[in-house]
Amino acid sequence: MELKDLGILIVDDDSIIREMLRLILKKEGLTKIEEAGDGEKARIMLHKMKQDVVFLDINMPGEDGFSILDHIKADYSATHVIMFSAETSAEKVKKALAAGASGFVAKPFNAARVIDNIKKIFPDLDV
Repeated sequence: MELKDLGILIVDDDSIIREMLRLILKKEGLTKIEEAGDGEKARIMLHKMKQDVVFLDINMPGEDGFSILDHIKADYSATHVIMFSAETSAEKVKKALAAGASGFVAKPFNAARVIDNIKKIFPDLDV
């Protein structure tokens, strides 16, 4: 499999954040990128199509990222979740990883860290 073949879902209530992350991923050649602005839409998108990786904001109005992470782990166990937040305390990162996240990225995004998180999940990808 190649990096460009991965299905990606970006979940964040801030459209500017979603666009920033989309641009980072597109620059790396990823093309199968979907977006959701809230937990309800994320659930619909997960049901509609297979996602290999979900980039998931922790703090959103309504359903938070941890609730969506629980849903993904229960119903889409092959889907990897990389959580992100502007709040990057060690406690928050540990909580995300303990809840089943495959990685964590701080906002604002560093492109290299975003791609490194994907490569850690899929070390055999052709990049």
